[in-house]
Amino acid sequence: MKKTLALFILTAAFLFSAANASANDVYKERLVTLELSVSPDEVASLEQMPAVSEIEEPRVRQSVREGDDEGVITVGITLDMNALDAQAVSEMCSCLIMALEAEHLALFKPEAVAGFSAEQIALLKPETVAGFTVAQIAFLEVEVMAGFTAQHIAYLNTELVALFTAEHVAVLNPLAMAGFTVEQIAVINPLAMVSITAEYIINLTPAAASGCTMAQIANLSLEAIAAFSAAQIAFIPAEAMAGFSVAQIAVLSVETLAGFTAAQIALLKPETIASLTVEQIAFLKVEAMAGFTAQHIAYLNTELVALLTAEHVAFLNPLAMAGFSAEQIAVINPLAMVSITAEYIINLTPAAASGCTMAQIANLSLEAIVGFSAAQIGFIPAEAMAGFSVQQIAFLSVGAFSGFTAAQITFLSADVVAGFSVEQIAAFSVNAVSGFSAAQIASFPAEVMAGFSAEQLAVFPADVMANLSVEQLGSLSADMVAGFTAAQIAAFSTDIVAGFTAEQIASISVDAFAGFTATQIASISIDTFAGFTATQIAALSVETVAGFTATQIASLSLDVLAGFTTTQIAALSVEAVAGFTATQIASISIDTLAGFAATQIAAFSVEAVAGFTATQIAGLSVEAVGSLTATQIAAISVETVAGFTATQIASLSVATVAGFAATQIAALSVENRLYFYRYFGRLYGDTNRLYFY
Repeated sequence: MKKTLALFILTAAFLFSAANASANDVYKERLVTLELSVSPDEVASLEQMPAVSEIEEPRVRQSVREGDDEGVITVGITLDMNALDAQAVSEMCSCLIMALEAEHLALFKPEAVAGFSAEQIALLKPETVAGFTVAQIAFLEVEVMAGFTAQHIAYLNTELVALFTAEHVAVLNPLAMAGFTVEQIAVINPLAMVSITAEYIINLTPAAASGCTMAQIANLSLEAIAAFSAAQIAFIPAEAMAGFSVAQIAVLSVETLAGFTAAQIALLKPETIASLTVEQIAFLKVEAMAGFTAQHIAYLNTELVALLTAEHVAFLNPLAMAGFSAEQIAVINPLAMVSITAEYIINLTPAAASGCTMAQIANLSLEAIVGFSAAQIGFIPAEAMAGFSVQQIAFLSVGAFSGFTAAQITFLSADVVAGFSVEQIAAFSVNAVSGFSAAQIASFPAEVMAGFSAEQLAVFPADVMANLSVEQLGSLSADMVAGFTAAQIAAFSTDIVAGFTAEQIASISVDAFAGFTATQIASISIDTFAGFTATQIAALSVETVAGFTATQIASLSLDVLAGFTTTQIAALSVEAVAGFTATQIASISIDTLAGFAATQIAAFSVEAVAGFTATQIAGLSVEAVGSLTATQIAAISVETVAGFTATQIASLSVATVAGFAATQIAALSVENRLYFYRYFGRLYGDTNRLYFY
């Protein structure tokens, strides 16, 4: 007969044994009175139950129900809980099962609940299962778990849920998962999670997912993990995310990844990030990027990094930049660089900066440029430097300029170089400035050149220095010019050399001075020549000295003139020696004077010859004396004539001797006068013979 039961509990009375009863007697004399509606056949079933001690006479007969042969009657029964055992429970009719309340269930002896079947459990009112005790759950057969519905699960207390084993969970109806609360999920034994399948996860409410723990997540199968939805993922506590393994992250659907929050990302194990796919990263909310740490970033493969947009980058924690490698930086979309700020740059490792490209540099904001340090600049590839604009260079800190290398300098455009400030120039290392090209140097405003130090200028290639303008040279201090090398000096155009001031010339080192050529020397102004020193003069090659002009010679001070060597003197052109003054001639040492050739002596002005001293005359070669003209002889002082030797007198030509005055002849030594008379007396006749005695 088809049973349709209308069950309800009217009253429940509890009779307890004496207070002194032992623990084994807690169920003695416990009677429960129930009133329920049953069919006549079910009354018969109740009468057969050993635990039913009394059945009252039916008090009410209901109208016959459609489809039933008999009506429904209401009866009262007394249930002896002490008499209930597993067998009795297994034989309970559905009407009695459905009539049980939580307080009744709590009175079942633990071993008695072993008699429940899955079908009986399914008939219990949802609120009734709240009566299950810890002691009872241990006796419950795992198979009966299949009878629990979502409504039943919701009424289980957490103490019982915590006792579920993998076997219990494996028998649960997947639909029952919908009944779990946050508190219940939180206490499930992590070892029991191995029985969770995709069907179970599908029926888990997003709110309940917020009870998941790290250990539970770690024990979920890949099949179960793959079933998580974005809504569920969004509810999982951030601290539980550390439970995800690399393999688990890999099986999450792209839609599910969209549920991740920044807080959750932050607590994922860094190595799990390595399993993210291109499709997954595309579905990740840009806001979630804020959860990536430096450690996470280090595990991102370059294919994923290449997908980052400006929006993704904008949400990154600046500290996360420390995790980027050079390979990762190299593939970042240049358009994404617009979101980089100074804070990001500050946290970028110098080694990672070596991945920067020209296009990326070009897209950096001025505010970001400020963040670069010298160490980072030093690692940027040389070819990437071409991305810097004039405005960006202007925003680089002065300190950052010390990181530039020579190779990087070569890739900077002339326009960018022209934007350097004096302070920035001064910060360049000596090595870096050696990278400047001629075109770059030519682009420097004159006032900016003042930023270079002597040490920096000293490493400029000679061909680069050759492109200095007169204005640029004019901006260099004497101290800076002191850094010039001989090769640099030699490369200067005559226009540049002509622009040197006396102070600049005076500061040029002796070694560098040797670089001057004859053509360059000839272009130096008289005023500038005043800056020459004796040691500088001594450093000039004989070929260079040949470039001196008479005017330049005349401008030399006596101290400077003292720097000439015999070989240098011999190299002076006959035109140049014409510039010597009497005072200069008088200051020249005998040894140096010995360097004058006959042709040079012949080119001396009358005024210059007047400067010879007797000692100097005595030191001149026979050829040099022999080149003297009558006019020059006439200009020699009486005191100086006394220096002539007999050999020198013998070398004089008849035309030259004609220049001697009586007073000069008289000044010759007695011996030399005799020589003079012997060779040239005929020119003066007997009347003048007095001169010779």
